[in-house]
Amino acid sequence: MLFVQGRVAEAARESARALKLSPRDPGLHHEHVRLLALAGRGAEAAAALRKAPLPRALRDHLGGYLLARRGEWKRAERLFRAAAVSREPGAEGLRDRSRFYALVAREMTMLKREPRVASREMRLMGLGYRQPFQVSVQSLAFLSGAEVIYSNLSDASVVDFVGLFGIPFRAIVFRRSDHEAFKCARDVMPGFKKARVVCVVTRGHPLYYGRLAYRLAQLVARRGWPMRVPGSTSLADSFLSMADRSSGAALGAQLRDCNDLGDIDPRLPLVLYNFGAMGDWRAELPKKLMKVYPSSHPVALLAGSGDREFAPLQSTLGGVERALRLADEAVTILVPALPS
Repeated sequence: MLFVQGRVAEAARESARALKLSPRDPGLHHEHVRLLALAGRGAEAAAALRKAPLPRALRDHLGGYLLARRGEWKRAERLFRAAAVSREPGAEGLRDRSRFYALVAREMTMLKREPRVASREMRLMGLGYRQPFQVSVQSLAFLSGAEVIYSNLSDASVVDFVGLFGIPFRAIVFRRSDHEAFKCARDVMPGFKKARVVCVVTRGHPLYYGRLAYRLAQLVARRGWPMRVPGSTSLADSFLSMADRSSGAALGAQLRDCNDLGDIDPRLPLVLYNFGAMGDWRAELPKKLMKVYPSSHPVALLAGSGDREFAPLQSTLGGVERALRLADEAVTILVPALPS
């Protein structure tokens, strides 16, 4: 729990206490080494790794992690690749992450670093809809040049990924409301007291449902500083392939906040989000769409959260209201193009 809250030093102390109770548990040793590294105690993490009773694959993975944090990306890549191909019992759950980190390490050896900025700069980036595994190469360049990172993602896999870069990070929490966005943006600004380049990471693409991006842009603009947003993979980018409804996508796609439903082009796939601004949107939305599409036209929904976040629900416009009654306001809807 301390780790999820961003209280890494305290979490490391608790993991040390847990190891005294169960000194042969490889999972606890893994967590303890990682927490020491994330707490900036690299020498202690390396010493703990040398003593830990760990299988070779896990030892290679953690060794690569510590090397990455020191910027030794070539050596880190070799260890990550060794862990990724290991057939050692118990290494199965590690292979995908090791393979991903090996790819990151390889890219880091080839990246053209972003030039150092003359003034202070805000960098705002998304780590992809399936974070952090859809992170873009451009985002790696932006991230690696940051001096402090604020993470809007409490997902352990994201914290682990961000920890690869050896950069101090802090946790912030923005989910949906404008009030939360304002508070989070305000919490980030003290980072500029000690750092010139402050990075905020979030899910998907930060300009999709961009309340946090808007508030951050306002605050840095008042101070005359730039804010840059690299390319990243949003939910809308992923949805077409997930729902297998991509006909017409060669012409482009429409991405609409539900405050703007005028002039819909039925030749293009339509992705809709941000429904809270419409009164009884679960009833009103199908009526508005059926002015453009027949009631039998297929639609797909991503429920917004929970177990069905990556499994689109299929329906038709005529029957979609019932499906919407089971979804929260963070639902995203895909309306395919009309057949030509």
